Amino acid sequence: MTDELESTKAERECLETEQPVLAQKFRFYQELRGYVTDLVECLDEKVGSYISFTTGGETQGVWTPGSHILNITSTMRLGFFV
Repeated sequence: MTDELESTKAERECLETEQPVLAQKFRFYQELRGYVTDLVECLDEKVGSYISFTTGGETQGVWTPGSHILNITSTMRLGFFV
């Protein structure tokens, strides 16, 4: 019983020392998630504008904001979607 208590106490101390590092990593990844979400939203808007600009306003494929899917039905090629 005392061995188990000592083991639990040592594990608790170890976890307490790891907690600040893990909290910092969590905050970093939460900020990264926000950045990537904003980037995807921005690119969604830019892709629609780019397609409209390069095709002279004609619809060459199916694209809706937020879909993240581009289905080009003509021979138009977008070099940056490789």
